Amino acid sequence: MQKAIIKSVELMADEKDKIDIPEPLKPKVKKQYNAQNCTLLRSGSPKVIILVTEATTAGTARDNTTTTDMNRREREMALREREATVEIVKGIFGRRNDNSNKTENQASRQTSASAVYKPVVIEQSATETELTRHFVEAGFRVVDPKVYSRLRQVADSTGDVGDMAAMGLKMGAQMIITGQTISERTNVQGGMTSCRARLEIKAIATEDGSILATNAIAGGGIDVSEAVANKIAIKNASENMAQYLMERLCSMNIQLAGTERGGSSAAAKTQGATGTTMTEITVSNVNYAKLTAVANAISKNSKVKNVQKKLPAGSTEGKLQVEHTGSTDELIDALGKAPALKFEVTGVDNGIASITM
Repeated sequence: MQKAIIKSVELMADEKDKIDIPEPLKPKVKKQYNAQNCTLLRSGSPKVIILVTEATTAGTARDNTTTTDMNRREREMALREREATVEIVKGIFGRRNDNSNKTENQASRQTSASAVYKPVVIEQSATETELTRHFVEAGFRVVDPKVYSRLRQVADSTGDVGDMAAMGLKMGAQMIITGQTISERTNVQGGMTSCRARLEIKAIATEDGSILATNAIAGGGIDVSEAVANKIAIKNASENMAQYLMERLCSMNIQLAGTERGGSSAAAKTQGATGTTMTEITVSNVNYAKLTAVANAISKNSKVKNVQKKLPAGSTEGKLQVEHTGSTDELIDALGKAPALKFEVTGVDNGIASITM
């Protein structure tokens, strides 16, 4: 076997230049969401309640190390020897009605068992922490969990979607992110503990109780501490869930009632009924006069309802907020037919466009 290994190494050394070696895996780039690429955030910041129950246990896995099993058996044998010694002493000196010793022995048994099988419970919801971070960084307004303690009681007791939607609507929230997370230990070896977590989530619109998004995602974690490994597993699953929710919600061409700036809930319903669309156009290489010319050209379109322009001081990049009917492509195509404007389209997406003068 040694000769075969040596020969194999020689062959690989001779052919190393001809062996295809894959490039190292690049870390996955996580997309950042904001008002530029999220439809829900273009007209305001929706108020969100994040309510996720969490259960973490020690799992069903047993330690694979002989030392752990031996220590457990030694503790059990020591406990039996102690009980036998107590019985012998009582037989020599006579039995007394000593309830304190009995209670102490029972407590010793419970402590011995708890040291091996005691479940790990995480009081603070790590899932809520991760989801809250992603939604806040994107621009959503997230209600502090202490504010909706009553809602938490409703979720823990019934979990009824209608009850949560009604409670969230009373609190002024446009959306509720709710679900549950379970995490448990899967294996212990070499001083490291591995855990797995599964997260099931629903995004509910409080206005009518409709489900906007739902998914179930699992994740893993490993650490020398079982509690930390559980939290790492939950964090990994929550990050993937947050990416899914952002991608799903921000790609939906909807507007939640009560999120528009300076408007009312009724105004939002009217806007949705008329089928208008909000498109933000970034105009590069302009001054105020050129930006005004572009805004005037857009306003001549019969499908355009309103145009608002913005040009920060000292900047050559302006922004136009256009309320119109039809798609963003149709709006840019119509703008390209203006004879006095000379520009180049550098990007077009659903509700977003970029042009350079």
